[in-house]
Amino acid sequence: MGNDVITFQIMDDAELNFPFNEASEFIDMEDDESYITSPAAIRNAYLENLNEFLSYCRKQCQSSGVDYCLLNTAEPLDEALSNYMAKRAKSF
Repeated sequence: MGNDVITFQIMDDAELNFPFNEASEFIDMEDDESYITSPAAIRNAYLENLNEFLSYCRKQCQSSGVDYCLLNTAEPLDEALSNYMAKRAKSF
């Protein structure tokens, strides 16, 4: 209907790269349950599940005609938006 819809998914760099090395406590944001574990024991499964989730989000947006852009908080917002707009301009 003439609208241009964009989804910006903003994630922290630690969520995207899972840089943890020492035994850590992770707290579930939905139910406040906490888990103490070795990051090495869960890193691969976490990153695999995250990539599946991000792929699902991307596909859902694409199938609805919504442009999707994942932003990492480690990149300054002005740079991230500028890069997105430059990429988008090339596709038109």
